[in-house]
Amino acid sequence: MAISSEHQTSKQLAPFATDASIALVGMPGVGKSTLALITAKTLGYRFVDTDRLIESALGMAPFLFMKQYSIQEYRQREYTIISEMLGKSDNHCIISCGSAIHEYPPTHDLMVQFSKLHPVIHILCDEDRIVQYLRAADVETVHRLCLERHASYRECSNFEFFNLTAPRRQGDLKVDGPSRFFLFLKNTEADFIRFLKTVALRKHDENTIRLIPPEYGRFSYSITLKFPMQSLLQDANEDASHVTFADMVLGADCIEVVVDAIAIRDRKLQTGAIAKFVASIRRSAPRPIMYTVSMGSQNLDSHENRELYFELLDYGIRIGASYLNVDLTLFFYRVLEADGSVSYQKKSYISELISLLNASPLLMTNVFTLASTTEIAFCQKVIGTWYNDSSSEIRSAASWWDGPDPQEIIDGALMFCKVIRLSIKAVALEDNYAALSFSHRWTQYVQDRGSVLCVYNLGPLGRLSKILNPILSPVVASYRAQSFSLDRISEYVDTSIPTRDVSAYEAQRALHDLGILPKLSFYMFGGPLSTISLSPYLSNVAFRALGLPHVHSVYESLNPDELVQLTKREDIGGISIFSPYKEHAAKLSDTISDHARIIGSVNTIVPIRESRSLKVTGMHGENTDWIGLYNSILMHLSPVNSVSKKTTALIIGAGGSARAAIYSCIRLGIENIFLYNRTLSKAESIARYFNQQSPLSLAPVTSMPSSQTSTEKQFTSTIPSRVHEIKEVQTMISSDIIVRPRKFTVHVVSSLESVSSVSDLGFELPTVIVSAIPAHASFPLSWFSHHTGGVFLELYYGSLTSIMSSKMRSLQQRGWIHVNGLKVLPEMAASQLELWLKRAAPRSVMAESLLRYWEEHS
Repeated sequence: MAISSEHQTSKQLAPFATDASIALVGMPGVGKSTLALITAKTLGYRFVDTDRLIESALGMAPFLFMKQYSIQEYRQREYTIISEMLGKSDNHCIISCGSAIHEYPPTHDLMVQFSKLHPVIHILCDEDRIVQYLRAADVETVHRLCLERHASYRECSNFEFFNLTAPRRQGDLKVDGPSRFFLFLKNTEADFIRFLKTVALRKHDENTIRLIPPEYGRFSYSITLKFPMQSLLQDANEDASHVTFADMVLGADCIEVVVDAIAIRDRKLQTGAIAKFVASIRRSAPRPIMYTVSMGSQNLDSHENRELYFELLDYGIRIGASYLNVDLTLFFYRVLEADGSVSYQKKSYISELISLLNASPLLMTNVFTLASTTEIAFCQKVIGTWYNDSSSEIRSAASWWDGPDPQEIIDGALMFCKVIRLSIKAVALEDNYAALSFSHRWTQYVQDRGSVLCVYNLGPLGRLSKILNPILSPVVASYRAQSFSLDRISEYVDTSIPTRDVSAYEAQRALHDLGILPKLSFYMFGGPLSTISLSPYLSNVAFRALGLPHVHSVYESLNPDELVQLTKREDIGGISIFSPYKEHAAKLSDTISDHARIIGSVNTIVPIRESRSLKVTGMHGENTDWIGLYNSILMHLSPVNSVSKKTTALIIGAGGSARAAIYSCIRLGIENIFLYNRTLSKAESIARYFNQQSPLSLAPVTSMPSSQTSTEKQFTSTIPSRVHEIKEVQTMISSDIIVRPRKFTVHVVSSLESVSSVSDLGFELPTVIVSAIPAHASFPLSWFSHHTGGVFLELYYGSLTSIMSSKMRSLQQRGWIHVNGLKVLPEMAASQLELWLKRAAPRSVMAESLLRYWEEHS
């Protein structure tokens, strides 16, 4: 082999600790303070605003100080104050830095040094918002100022975040009313927390199902969205744009964003436009981002091209792309030796690539020797892609796959790639068999060296190899995107290829037709009332949308022992449990999660299969009701009501849903939970049960075997068979949830007629209220008197309206959000599906279908 795959030792996983403080820098009006404040509340960090800190330390406004003394004196005092603050804010702080930190070199240098051990994030937004925030008349001056300052901000920052919902003016949020205020902040909070999960290794996310990384999934797909050169997004907050993206990527496990480097240079576009595009995708269709820089037909031999390519490649790291896709053809060239053998030589500037990768704090490549840690799942990863278009020296794809070329490329890519993608244009049907044969021979070789191999052919005749390739097969836009105009879609996807390429939907259908993807049976097992459950309906909607052949049906029974017979079916895909058998299901499960054990019931059964024969060897019991409630509360609880030590909750009911609601509130970090039930003794029994649980028993689940301490190792161990065994099923529900309180108490409320049972004890009124009774219910509005509002979940599925829904309309202006059962149900069903399928559920499709169903049948 001409290229060795030596492994170098390097730095630790990240240059900053997972509890390191985070600093935000950027222009005035980009939303630094808002982001810092809501993130501090969410993470439980201390909020620090340097502008307020400086004014407090000076005892007067900065402009008055400069008027009384001098600008130089002010800058020196500013430097001293910020230096002392940074020295005391090493961890657990979110720092909003003033926009003028770059103006005094010593202060700027302070931030540069701080960024070496802490995440420093450059915040961006649309320039017109900055213009309006500054009330500037000269737009061109503001534009030039942004360009000048951006360079300085990037020098002292590690990452960049585009704030889609930065307010145009300070008063905008209030002018638009409480509902608009909530929408602005909630979207911003969700975007930024998701961003921090990747770039700052923060263990917090609203999705409590730990999905398998696409490179370890069974038949995972990536869809390509090209950066829109014709016209950039006019308004990233338009609902239509969100629907377009969500529909286009339906069924995809990863989104590849392709940036045309030459077009960006020729049109003199700023990189911030790329950050905005990626932020828009993340908001509407949360998926891992694969970032690709395309040089078109040009290479990197010229210094100008290299500078452009590496600048844009580095930008993919800065904006927190999950995968950095490197075009291997730019760094290796084919050499035909005198004896007829073939070798691939490195181009001299590959050292620049290695330096860029080594400089990144988060890139996970084979260059690094990584410690064994579950945080490895949050790292960025390098994908190396080689595409050969069957040039003149290669007569067919089959001869290429059987020759020495791909082997040489693999050895070169192993230097720095976590995923290696090889492809060539097929010219005959047999080329597909050659690609499959090559993949079979070399997959284990690549896995033994810590990487993953992806092999397929391109072109109309290469469709079969794409369908059979199990990892990150490229697919085209979903069939649902056809409802949009071709002109609109063509900005983001290549509309010339759908006629000769496959979508994720078509690939799944083809795998079933080929006998590779068997039809599985899913059941809703329950008593006489199980027929009213809409979970099977939602599951079948999701199956159809994803192109899966599975069927979810109701199994009504008066005999709980019949559940055993269902678990023994060879085609069993999963079982959802309905009343009154949730406790019985817990007893029959071979293993049971800590979540289900504490709640005391199982509503989801996941089959455990033998790794090679696929035979069912056991059943794992889980409770996903609490996940649906947890997500629903988190999604609708405004940032101003983020959980703190003072937060309280009220749960109404004493059934299984009430127990799940209590558990979700504990997971959210609520220390004081009030419980009411018409039968007082049942409420007291539940309260006594939870109060006897120790805080340690409710800590994040860490049931992973000691020999598999890394999520990376856990998933890697299943690659040969692509089947997830018992240890994986047990850890599918993520422990990436912050549980701040070390103690909690469930208090029993004897009557809802008065709130005195809460206020007399010195507690604040609840900001989270859950009515967990399956019937119309009404109670006094005095419980909705908290001055900042809150969220009210009503688990009633009987109709689109209820007694309380009409009452809640008058409370919307006071900050209360009403979430009915038809909004919670899709979240619960999606959690079950993700446990069964190990991939993201089509939440928007499920929610839309459920709403249409009720409009037609109510």
